[in-house]
Amino acid sequence: MIAQVALVVVLLTGAGLLLRSYVNVLSVHTGFSASSVAVNVQLSPQYDTAQKRLTFFRAVGVVDFLPLSNSEGKTHFEAEGYPNENNQLVESRRITPDYLSAMQILLTKGRGFTDSGGPEHPSEAIVNEAFAKKYFGGRDATGHHIRMSSTSPWITIIGVVEDVRNMSLETIAEPQIYSPFGQWGADGALANSAYVVVRSLLPLDAVVSQLRIAVRSLDPNLAISDIHAMSDLQSRATANRRFQTTLLTLFSAIATFLALVGVYGLLAYSVRQRTGEIGLRMALGSSKTGVIRLVLREGLGLLGMGLLVGLAAAFAFTRLLAGFLYDVPALDPLTFALVPVLLLVATLAACLIPSWRAAAVDPMNALRRE
Repeated sequence: MIAQVALVVVLLTGAGLLLRSYVNVLSVHTGFSASSVAVNVQLSPQYDTAQKRLTFFRAVGVVDFLPLSNSEGKTHFEAEGYPNENNQLVESRRITPDYLSAMQILLTKGRGFTDSGGPEHPSEAIVNEAFAKKYFGGRDATGHHIRMSSTSPWITIIGVVEDVRNMSLETIAEPQIYSPFGQWGADGALANSAYVVVRSLLPLDAVVSQLRIAVRSLDPNLAISDIHAMSDLQSRATANRRFQTTLLTLFSAIATFLALVGVYGLLAYSVRQRTGEIGLRMALGSSKTGVIRLVLREGLGLLGMGLLVGLAAAFAFTRLLAGFLYDVPALDPLTFALVPVLLLVATLAACLIPSWRAAAVDPMNALRRE
């Protein structure tokens, strides 16, 4: 029983840490709206120039790489006044002016784009707060300049937006650059597919149906694919952690139940074996409260020894678990305090019936049986 209780302590501690990590991941500020819906539109070969592709996508919220879609754009760059390194990379996205609104990405400084850009337009860019903090020391980045290579023209930063978790909810946002959808592209350099993003409170099927109608009204030969509700992408991003947490919590619940059944069975057997002793104690003046304390002392003694062994093992086990935790220390005081309290309450409940039975023993009947 002591070994079983110790195992329960280890499992409950691990489950508690993973549960706290899972809650922390769910509460992460992603930087975008979970109610947005994105669909990929693949243009046909007739859109054979950058200008034609830009014209098609200009009027809606569009991005080339969708957050949490396991795809990422990287570009070389240099920041004005920063000790730049060779082959310095940054996350990059091309967007139309309505994209930030459709995704509810908050503009904290400056302004957004006024058009979708193009090779003939002056170069502008928007950066995120992580970029401003790293490359401009946290100062207001608007008005500063970046460029894509030492031979490229300088691009003016016109706005700063909140950080967006693009690749994972569990890693801090990397520095990011947003450029107008048609900017930096010579003829033919603009991608022939992109994600169209809308924000709606309607059911997903209704939104997708309306998007299909809108696309077909522009070009009957086109179709939409790779449909995503951003809430689904968030759920998918937490799927592995949800599975780990659910599995360990299930094992912990089963082990706890078996341990409590074991404690109950052991105490019930002990009360039956000690009926004569209990009767003699009561005949000599022991109260029912004293008998209840006798049984509880036995059950809590098992719990105490199991807790000591289990907490020692949990200290070692949680260090191995540290790599799976998010924003929770391996030796989390709250978890290590709640597990003993939970087991104490559960053990007391398991001890109640044997204790009441012991207190209900008739001293004369017990002595006659002896």
